[in-house]
Amino acid sequence: MKGIYPEWSILVTLVMVGTQKESGLSEVIGFILIIAILVIIGSLYVTYVVPAHGREAEIDHMTYIKNQFIDFKMALDSLWVNGQINTTLSQNIEMGTIGQKTQGDFVFLPLAQPVGSAGRMEINTSADSGTIDVKIIGLIKSHTDGAGSSSSISGSSQITVNPDIYRQMLIYQTQYPVSIVNMVRIPITDTNIPTIPNDFTNNQSLSYHLMDIYPKSSISPDKANWSVSINLTRVPSFYITNSTGNASKFSTPNDNWAGYMRANYRYDLVMSLVKRNATMNYQVFQNFTLNSSDTKISEFWINLQDPAYGLDAQGPVIIKDSLANVYTGTLNITPNYDIDLNTAINQTTINNAIRSSYPESTQSTGSVPMGNFSYTATNYYWIPQQYCYQLGGVSLVQNDTAVSKVLPLITLGVDKNSSTSHPFISITRLRITGVEGNVAGSTPVQITSRVTGIRKGILSSGSTKYDIAPLSENAKTVEIIINSPDIGVINRWKNIFNSTKTDANMTSGFNTSWANITPGENTVKLTVTDPSSSDYNVTVDYSEVDAVINLQPVGWQGS
Repeated sequence: MKGIYPEWSILVTLVMVGTQKESGLSEVIGFILIIAILVIIGSLYVTYVVPAHGREAEIDHMTYIKNQFIDFKMALDSLWVNGQINTTLSQNIEMGTIGQKTQGDFVFLPLAQPVGSAGRMEINTSADSGTIDVKIIGLIKSHTDGAGSSSSISGSSQITVNPDIYRQMLIYQTQYPVSIVNMVRIPITDTNIPTIPNDFTNNQSLSYHLMDIYPKSSISPDKANWSVSINLTRVPSFYITNSTGNASKFSTPNDNWAGYMRANYRYDLVMSLVKRNATMNYQVFQNFTLNSSDTKISEFWINLQDPAYGLDAQGPVIIKDSLANVYTGTLNITPNYDIDLNTAINQTTINNAIRSSYPESTQSTGSVPMGNFSYTATNYYWIPQQYCYQLGGVSLVQNDTAVSKVLPLITLGVDKNSSTSHPFISITRLRITGVEGNVAGSTPVQITSRVTGIRKGILSSGSTKYDIAPLSENAKTVEIIINSPDIGVINRWKNIFNSTKTDANMTSGFNTSWANITPGENTVKLTVTDPSSSDYNVTVDYSEVDAVINLQPVGWQGS
């Protein structure tokens, strides 16, 4: 057949070759289609699944950060609430999601797992973080601690308490009724006593006899076993200065400086107590200080039932002033409110007695940096967020808006101790001090914190301290002014004030007319007052806390 039909042989060969070429082409096309499908699946995974995993990891991490900040807030609060000074707390917080389980299924491909986020821990103690100014119009007097009103409180590592708080506590701890206590009014009427204790121009005396107190033995002979002498005494507080006013001069050997000792005087109300038995007299107290003042005030009050005085004053007494005028009265445990300023013996409540020693005054802390402790997240798949700890509160900041997760240490309410409804405000001015700094990255960071100073019932204005009367209805107006060049900080505090006001109205029945919020360009002010009255209708509970926070990277530890 080859010889006869050669064209058939050629045709069969061509057909066979064409069939083989078409078979190979279909396999190549099929392989390309499979690759294309895999690429599409991989692209969909990277486009949708990986960001979803990253978003979930970043949301979980921000929830973790929120819980860590709330734990930090509670731990630091526990220190100052319990009066723990210079007790250090440590806490580790992971920054970023590197330690989180963010990888996808295709772990061998870098693109198949989310990019780990990072973060930045920062401590800002400057005025840029926001300043607070607390202004109180109320019953306030200069604080006397024995070192003079000009003594510095910077670096204080002690708890400073208004002494009248202790006086109230002593009353409540005795066996006598809480509201009925025996008070003796000691008037300071001698015009020869200088108004200012440092004034020795016309009177050189250091001590002035005011009165004597002793039992009225004819009525109660079994109590006639003591006598008390009350004096007003000038007490010096000594200090050394130099001609240049440079304290470092004192530590320089052989330096030519003119050092000399000076004294600032104050008035102390002192008591000398003598007790007697059947055979002899014996001294119990000599020049025992009952109260102090930087100036001559019109009157002092002492509680004869205070066990610290040792007077045993549960019966009739006789009181003689410096001119031998005798005032008599009956001390008993009956609710006989005899407030006669012409007599020296009175029965009143401890609150009224303390109130009489506090003049009306307007005092302000001035603009003091609050300090700010924050974590800023660099989120790639979720909204960029920042958690801030400031003035004892925790706030979440995102997209130029802020939400308070835990309100700061400012509480509004209704004074329950008053016969009528009056506003109550509690302020704890917690100030973050220490060295500014930040730690950035994705490794854990250690936060150490400690409380360095606590001042209860005391308002600090620079280095000067003032006692706020520890009473109900002790103020007319309280203002809290926040200043910051950052409009975000101002908006955050505006929201905080609104939330505090709303929360107080819902939980305690706080009248919203008692609080007014005034925003400005770089400031926002909260004013608490009772517009229905110009009297002392506001109860303010004020404290100051100094806290130091430090940051230290510790290296990645995993989750």
